[in-house]
Amino acid sequence: MTIDELLDRVVVPRPNGSAELERVGAFLAATLQEQGAQVTREPFAATPHGFELAFGAALALVAGFALALALRRWRVALGLLSAAAALLLVEFELLGSPVSGLLPATLHNVVGVFPGVAGGPRLVFVAHYDTTTHFGSHAAWGPTGFLMGPAVALGAALAIAGLLRARSGRTLAPGWRALGLLVAAPFAAMAWFHAAGPSLRAPSPGAIDNGGSVVALLQLATRVGARPDGATTTVELVFTAAEEERAL
Repeated sequence: MTIDELLDRVVVPRPNGSAELERVGAFLAATLQEQGAQVTREPFAATPHGFELAFGAALALVAGFALALALRRWRVALGLLSAAAALLLVEFELLGSPVSGLLPATLHNVVGVFPGVAGGPRLVFVAHYDTTTHFGSHAAWGPTGFLMGPAVALGAALAIAGLLRARSGRTLAPGWRALGLLVAAPFAAMAWFHAAGPSLRAPSPGAIDNGGSVVALLQLATRVGARPDGATTTVELVFTAAEEERAL
């Protein structure tokens, strides 16, 4: 197949968990087999809606915090804020799935091996073949995501200050309580980028990220498959799903 023909088959919206992703994966497997590779499709458990679920839940918890702060329910506010911080820690740092795992799916990595001499060198080339759709870009997500840490610290300080003042019969001034909205702002922004994007935008065809690399490896498969018998080096081409899923 020509490069244009390969691009036509690969560069289509193929989000994790979609039937189109499975069709592209099957096409990759068939193309590798045609080139003489030993092909396996490796299943694994995935959370294709993890971004939407995790950031949506975190925003709901922090919105509850802001409301509790406004109503002077200090312990409730502190509990909701702590739950939001713990959720993101577990989901994105520890790679647990207490919320993102509510909508699981089975995805497949596609592996094509062109054997060389036993014990010889091995070259492994990897490209992901899934896509995702967001608002914004990495330039916006990174700084916004880092703001969630200071926001949690500010929110905790406000709730604790409210508790301490309540013990002496006083209360936190309305202006300070209104800062709960500032605490919620970076959570709202991340939910907009990662949760609203997939729901409201037309799905991305993933031409550069990462259709171009996928087609480059398929072209490489054509060259490797044409090697003479007895080639020394084992070449392994790996096409992964779920690259666009949290930190997996």
